[in-house]
Amino acid sequence: MSERIALLGAGALAREYIGIFGRTPFSVAYVDAAYAGGRSEVSGVPIETEWDKVAAHADHYVLAVADQDARAAMRARARALGLRPCTPLIHPMSFRSPNTRVGAGTIVTAFVAIGDAVEIGEDVLVMHNISIGHDCRVGDLSVICPGVSLSGGTVLGCNSFVGANAVTAPGVRIGELGVVAAGASCLADVPDKGFAIGSPARRVARGS
Repeated sequence: MSERIALLGAGALAREYIGIFGRTPFSVAYVDAAYAGGRSEVSGVPIETEWDKVAAHADHYVLAVADQDARAAMRARARALGLRPCTPLIHPMSFRSPNTRVGAGTIVTAFVAIGDAVEIGEDVLVMHNISIGHDCRVGDLSVICPGVSLSGGTVLGCNSFVGANAVTAPGVRIGELGVVAAGASCLADVPDKGFAIGSPARRVARGS
């Protein structure tokens, strides 16, 4: 039986997923009632604002939000209801080494190049025009934005976020819940919950 996948989120990312992979894989989209804005569907996929109704229409899920806290909270709620991460959705216009491992619930969009012996965890979002070098490790829930280049051996901790067009030097480690800002050149490790910005990147307090 084919998977019935719930989009957890009904905004711009949900529209992108539907545009890339078509409407067919997605049976329902969840959004909190406060953000539904009276909508009943997103790009033809029906919207539900109650979790029990989502669970009635789906057996698998994929995260369609980029916010770190929201991704973790939605995954926990979906799994508590018995929903499972979907089979990875990987665009045919991406390249992966045969030795790459991609976890359940992960999205890989177009024009992504993934090198040898890369491990990508569950519920990860890999947007378009990205290069992931050999031996990289990407933790669960992480988001890699368009144009990013991860040099070989880079490690992204769980639920990390790498902004558009950022670059990491070989072997750099981004800690759990770490953030690398858009356009940053990250030449040194970023600690758990750290924030790096600039070129070369410097660590700053969040919100500064």
